Amino acid sequence: MMTIRYTIPQQTGAMFDLAFDDDGRLTVLRHPDDPHRMNWVKGRDDDHHWGDVICAARFGRTKPAPLDVTVARTLTESGLRETITFTNPDSHDLYLQDGMLGIVLAFPDYYEDADITLTQCCHTHLWCEGSSAYIQAKRMGGGPRNLGLALTRGELDGYSVQRNFEHLSNDRGAFVVHPADMILHPGESSVLEWELFWYDDDEDFRAHIARVPGFVSFDADRYVAFKGESVHLRAEWSDADGDSGARRLRVTENGIVIPFRHDTGADGANDGNGTHEADAHEIVDVTVPADRCGERRYCVDVNGRKSVAVVDVLQPLDDLASRRCRFIAELQQCHDVDSHLDGAYLVYDNDRRMQYYGHWNDHNGGRERVGMGAMIARYLQRHSDDGLQCSLSRYLDYVLRELVDETTGEVYNDMPRDNSYRRLYNYPWMATLFMDAYRVYADPVWLDRMIACQRRYYQEGGERFYAIGIPVYESITLLREAGRERQADELLSLYRRHGDRLAANGRHYPAHEVNYEQSIVGPAASVLTELFRLTGERRYRDEAAEQLELLSLFDGHQPHYRLNEVALRHWDDYWFGRMQLFGDTFPHYWSAITGDVFAQAGDIDAGYAARAQANLRAVLTLIHDDGSATCAHVFPRTVNGVRAACDDPWANDQDWALYYALKHEDVVTGRA
Repeated sequence: MMTIRYTIPQQTGAMFDLAFDDDGRLTVLRHPDDPHRMNWVKGRDDDHHWGDVICAARFGRTKPAPLDVTVARTLTESGLRETITFTNPDSHDLYLQDGMLGIVLAFPDYYEDADITLTQCCHTHLWCEGSSAYIQAKRMGGGPRNLGLALTRGELDGYSVQRNFEHLSNDRGAFVVHPADMILHPGESSVLEWELFWYDDDEDFRAHIARVPGFVSFDADRYVAFKGESVHLRAEWSDADGDSGARRLRVTENGIVIPFRHDTGADGANDGNGTHEADAHEIVDVTVPADRCGERRYCVDVNGRKSVAVVDVLQPLDDLASRRCRFIAELQQCHDVDSHLDGAYLVYDNDRRMQYYGHWNDHNGGRERVGMGAMIARYLQRHSDDGLQCSLSRYLDYVLRELVDETTGEVYNDMPRDNSYRRLYNYPWMATLFMDAYRVYADPVWLDRMIACQRRYYQEGGERFYAIGIPVYESITLLREAGRERQADELLSLYRRHGDRLAANGRHYPAHEVNYEQSIVGPAASVLTELFRLTGERRYRDEAAEQLELLSLFDGHQPHYRLNEVALRHWDDYWFGRMQLFGDTFPHYWSAITGDVFAQAGDIDAGYAARAQANLRAVLTLIHDDGSATCAHVFPRTVNGVRAACDDPWANDQDWALYYALKHEDVVTGRA
């Protein structure tokens, strides 16, 4: 049986407005000067409370482990310290392993209407690995007085989520952070401790955790490398006690000790035990060649306090794209002359090694699956391949037969010309496919088809809609290059009306398939950024800059290739995957919406280029070396108790990630 006791801090402080329930649980945490009175420790539901401790039954047994827990809180000069002590009250040893133990942190990470969301909710960026773990929670509406959490004692080993599925995509749920495996002898205790603090921006957050005694900050110049590049990693920590004596340092790659250098230039040669007696310097540098593909986990151990960074090495972009295109052509194209699907690119089940189709929206023969055709058309603009040419031709025949009325520009949701579910998102994707088909075949009929789709999109009310992937800049540029000035002016007029509507809405976003999400802010930022590129008008630049700031808040900066500069999305596997898990998808291919916008925003802020590269490389990790792919990696350890931390078996739509990487090839490869 588990018992838990909470203590309430005796002193008061000017930095926090706090409230507690009758059991001593923390129910309110606000900044006293916050005009919006946002509560940072209350999620959407009352099912989970900040500081609840979970000790899960294991191996099919229903009897929970015996455990005594105390949660003590102390106000410090810099924040609120929470100390959690786990004690074994039993006469037998207690082994707590593999996420059996968890502490609930109920941040308000959910979506209501935009006005509520931007003032009362936060994006929660978690890094729950090792002794130097942290959480960076950011107001969804931006601004100062954000909440950070830095681990000061103990070690974490991942996180899980608990969700109320009734809220579908609009609630990320409660987070459960897992202490590292522990063994408690009878009467023995183990302590986990962190400090909550306020910060204003990313720089302020980094400065705060750098002041935490012994906290090791780990960073890399890139978290996704192409084979043949190198990766430079840097670890920094504070000299907690000012001791100039020896420190014990250890650096490993996938558990194997590797050499390192200090900022003084001293070699980090290891002794026979794989450690190094070093002076009390604050910086360690490691440079490693990306000479083989695969994930690499780096750990810097400073006197037993561990910091982790995780890097992935991919095949060069051209090789990755070539393998993926051939996989699609050979294994994901339907060859069934008796079916309306003949020629279609379909979902592929990597476990069962077979295609799948379901008329249900996110598994059908249209919609996001158009990205496979667009990606192959983009690839063929730079590479000659007769087999892929044949495959693309068959796919375009299918599209014109089953998914588009090229006279009216109507785009159907599924075959056979089925629009029983009408969806505006489908129009710009089809226009993009036709635009790239024109580049492959140089036949002006493809431009006619592209224009027809864009006209129909706006006839259907598109200027009020935040559609993903509207090719504003490319379509106008392409038409002008083709000498079709009148049609370019016509489309630009439609784009201007759309941009003016988005600018007038500003931060008052209408709900779409989700109440508020990265793929609502992203299209607003995209249209306005591309209009600025086309027109040079300051008003578009100013509006785009504000949208870009809000879009940036969805991205975390954790030292992991699945998380660093990857936009938060936490419902996509449920809709697009076979596992149908409602948990954080890191990465998901539509995180590339952000990278696409950032790659075009250099004239607004030059710093966006590096962030675009990181984002667009990260989503490429959905593509595997053999050309297979996954629609989503579900990142948490578990989702409502179901094991996750894995790729979904389905390849379904992730090729938009590769499409945008090819579109911005110079940015992605570093040639820009």
